[in-house]
Amino acid sequence: MPFGALDAVVTLVTAWVVIGALGLLRPHHLGLSSRVLFPAGAAVALLLAIVAFIALPAAPTTAVLPLGLPDLPFHVRLDALSAFFLLLIGLAGFAVSLFSVGYFRTSDGALPGLVSFQ
Repeated sequence: MPFGALDAVVTLVTAWVVIGALGLLRPHHLGLSSRVLFPAGAAVALLLAIVAFIALPAAPTTAVLPLGLPDLPFHVRLDALSAFFLLLIGLAGFAVSLFSVGYFRTSDGALPGLVSFQ
């Protein structure tokens, strides 16, 4: 089975959640957040925006994930409207993650690990 745009979106969103969860493991570690987590989040967000842009003119696709309640699995769909909003979210996430790399170089304010999860 070929790896389609919907599979890429699900994989990238999962990677985004994993990057955020890594920030929760060491919330006080400034170097991990500013040198690894925020750039990785920016890369995933940019890839999400690219995949969404490519999926804009494509036909709608659906998938059923093996998550959810018994007899009520998790359904996902990628159509033009969801691709447009994923494009916006990807571009905004990319910009915020790049800004965060420089902004969280000092330890003032919130814990950088918690911010990377948000």
